[in-house]
Amino acid sequence: MEPTPTCDLCGNDYETSYHAVVACPQARALRQAMSQHWNLRDEKNFSYTGKDWLLLLLDRVSKDLRGLILLVLWRAWQARNNITHSHSSGDTSVSSSVGFLISYRESLESPYPPPPSDSKGKEEVHFAGRGDARRKTTVQLASR
Repeated sequence: MEPTPTCDLCGNDYETSYHAVVACPQARALRQAMSQHWNLRDEKNFSYTGKDWLLLLLDRVSKDLRGLILLVLWRAWQARNNITHSHSSGDTSVSSSVGFLISYRESLESPYPPPPSDSKGKEEVHFAGRGDARRKTTVQLASR
């Protein structure tokens, strides 16, 4: 059986990367639901502008919004793959995706304590030696 070029989810359009993460009703519903929580800006920003649509979209928005848009597009792709490839890796409903994205963003933004170091940027590093004997060495941390 030869695969059809139409979207497996909606059957309404050719399956392109743009359709899968933006134009498909499943992806659009996720984006609209996420707009209730994150300011994803105007829907017309998600218009197809040619093969570089994603680069042009990301170039028009702030760095913070860029990250949010990428998270939503990534989740739309992941949910689509879970449905089309019959993966049983969780609920792919819009409401579960919204909860997932909100929780995922919070985990990405949660502050982690900085690694301990002295005022000169040095810290002890333990190396395992022969016979499980340990050596201590102080190293200068690279600052870039």
